[in-house]
Amino acid sequence: MRIVILVVLLSISYNLFGQSFSTCIRGRLVDHENQPIPNVQISCLKHLFYSNDNGDYCIAVNKLNNLKIEFIHSGFLNDTIVIAKPKLAKYSNDTLNLGTTQLKNITIPEFTLVANKVDTVFGSKNYSVEDFEITKDGLMVLLAYEKTLKKESKVLLLNQQRQQIHSHLIPGESVRLYKDFASNIYVLGKEKVFAINISEDQYINVKSVNKNEFYNFTFRVIDTIGANFLYSNYNELYPAIKFFSTNLIDSSDLLIKQVKDDFMMELYRAQYKYVSGRDKLWAYRKEQETGIDKEIWIGASVFTKDILYRPIYAPLFVCNDSVFVFDHYNDFIYTFDSTFKAVDSVSISYHQPSKKEKWRQPLIQDEYLEDLFTIFHYGGNSILKKVYVKTGSVSKGFKLSNRYVNKIKVFNGYVYYTYRPFESLQKKFLYKEKIFVAK
Repeated sequence: MRIVILVVLLSISYNLFGQSFSTCIRGRLVDHENQPIPNVQISCLKHLFYSNDNGDYCIAVNKLNNLKIEFIHSGFLNDTIVIAKPKLAKYSNDTLNLGTTQLKNITIPEFTLVANKVDTVFGSKNYSVEDFEITKDGLMVLLAYEKTLKKESKVLLLNQQRQQIHSHLIPGESVRLYKDFASNIYVLGKEKVFAINISEDQYINVKSVNKNEFYNFTFRVIDTIGANFLYSNYNELYPAIKFFSTNLIDSSDLLIKQVKDDFMMELYRAQYKYVSGRDKLWAYRKEQETGIDKEIWIGASVFTKDILYRPIYAPLFVCNDSVFVFDHYNDFIYTFDSTFKAVDSVSISYHQPSKKEKWRQPLIQDEYLEDLFTIFHYGGNSILKKVYVKTGSVSKGFKLSNRYVNKIKVFNGYVYYTYRPFESLQKKFLYKEKIFVAK
């Protein structure tokens, strides 16, 4: 009688708490070439297992629940397989074969590693190089200073052998050098603009120019094609830009392309809703006075001071009598012929956010070869990638030898930049490196 009761109790307990079972889960781990991966750590139910030399593994489980299996290896990206409870129950007291699982290799940002030769173009115990430009004749103009640019600076002239042959003092606070569409070089200051002329005897002559005329005309002209000036209506306080051409013979104007940051424009105009009634009245009066929308007046005066605001960046370049407009907001390069007719457009993605590299403005054009380059930063390193305007793709990266460099420019296949070693007493020197790029 006792035996019968014991059998009944065991039967009731078996039905109440579930059947006991064991499932063997098998599989194989391989790489992208279908080669087995040994010693892969396999995490399941807080227990660790490892694949053998052939990449095979076997896991015994005895819980009827959704099952998560994670594969971990230092040379591959982690991968996870989830087995649903119904499927696990189907293979109770049996073997579940998951077949082959291919793990993905860990990749790092691509850049070309070569035996870089870093040449010092100019270095001085007395002067730091703030900016530089190269003339048509191969001479180099440097903007240099002893302690600070705020009081005064010097323009230095170097010959083709990069030896200093002349200098000229620039009064007041200087900011940077600027080369216009006709390859004329200027010193841009806080209060004044100076034109730099180099005589036939290779002496520097400096002349102050009308600041308003310079910024209203010279500074706005991007380049020329034939008898046409190419310019824009760029304003850092407005998230859209238009590119025009003006014919010097008949003075006719033509709109080439407009680029607009739609997301920023929406925030820009929405700012009008949140300002005071007094500000709205001011904007309304400005609209009546100028014809410019009151929302734009508020956006320009209020939203541009917000941390969210980003000035538009849509550069235009001329290469081999073709015009290329980069629209980083709609992800396209637009191509126009020498008569400014649209002939092509290609998609771009190099500027999209990446966890590995951070894209930086601006794009750089080799003034001699007309190649275009974009810059990425990774761990303090600057990486140049050539942009192929016909496809929208970029080359593998060329990493500069020095970190945290400034004033990157490209000329005749060489990259130039200013650099001062961290925590060094050295002045800021000018360096160059030969660029090696591969598709």
